[in-house]
Amino acid sequence: MDPKITPEMARMILELRADGATQARVDELGRKANDGTLTTEEKIEYENYVKLGTCISLMQAEARKYLNEQQ
Repeated sequence: MDPKITPEMARMILELRADGATQARVDELGRKANDGTLTTEEKIEYENYVKLGTCISLMQAEARKYLNEQQ
């Protein structure tokens, strides 16, 4: 993790969550993906949400590691 990060910043990263409307949309797109009924536009939208979720998960893992190393 970048040494310029602060514990406060790491904790903020760990608190990142989708708001209710966004999570509902992701859930809807996930159901449609499982059913095989996504439109082309929805597929792109869903893939972008998945990529963003993966990026946030990686940042959160790094933030947890950083905070554990600070103890």
